[in-house]
Amino acid sequence: DARAGYAYFAQLFENALGSNNLSRCELLSNTLDEQKEKLEPFPPLLANLQIKRARWQWLSDEPQIRERAEKVLRRFAQQPRLDKQNKIEALSTVAGRTVDIQEAIRLRRQCVQLAKQLGDKANLARMYNYLGLAYRRAGDWDKAAEWYTKARRQAEAIKDKNIAAEAINHLAFIARLQGYTDKAEHLCGLAMSLRRAAGGRERDLARSYQTYGEVYSDMRLTHRALVYFEQTAEICRRLGAEQDLAMALGHIANIYRQQHRPKDVER
Repeated sequence: DARAGYAYFAQLFENALGSNNLSRCELLSNTLDEQKEKLEPFPPLLANLQIKRARWQWLSDEPQIRERAEKVLRRFAQQPRLDKQNKIEALSTVAGRTVDIQEAIRLRRQCVQLAKQLGDKANLARMYNYLGLAYRRAGDWDKAAEWYTKARRQAEAIKDKNIAAEAINHLAFIARLQGYTDKAEHLCGLAMSLRRAAGGRERDLARSYQTYGEVYSDMRLTHRALVYFEQTAEICRRLGAEQDLAMALGHIANIYRQQHRPKDVER
């Protein structure tokens, strides 16, 4: 069945995109082009895939590719007939990439309203988290914490440990920024416990390890921080998450410099 085959490769593409495995995204993108020739028009699926491919293309080093991707996503975001779930996907991606912070907040708020209209409580909790991220980008930490707390409560109400852990991990980050390192450490431990109880998806665990490492760096417990950054790097290598790996390795190099280990920095 052509639709089933297309949906299968689309899911593989989404998984690769979620783990930032850009080389696999490129390979699957070519496969999907081949599969599309066998498919009769199926607008929701095609729209969904075009949005996901544009998300991936927006990460390109080529300015022209990024510009095309942005146009595709903005076009979808403005389509009145587009189903709400795909519209959330398009709006959310534009919000995450735009350099205009106020536009990001406005788009994130639209996503919250659409999720409410859909009645999708898990998606609503995710949109609360993303709105918190927008306020964090704006430097409004109190407002960010307010939305992360809403996300946590919503996720706990529907017993979604993954989304609750993500919200708590964000709250740990805010506590760290505000200088409350003991509170941040406690929240990191809580988020980690929830992630493991939920099955511990590797990319989610990596985010918790990263935050843990940053908290311990702030506490000047570099030996503990190094352990968590190394665990982050190990997972990112397995997933092919190049950008996240580079960030973890940067933290590790900084610790080596503090420990006067120049040879390890050069590695």
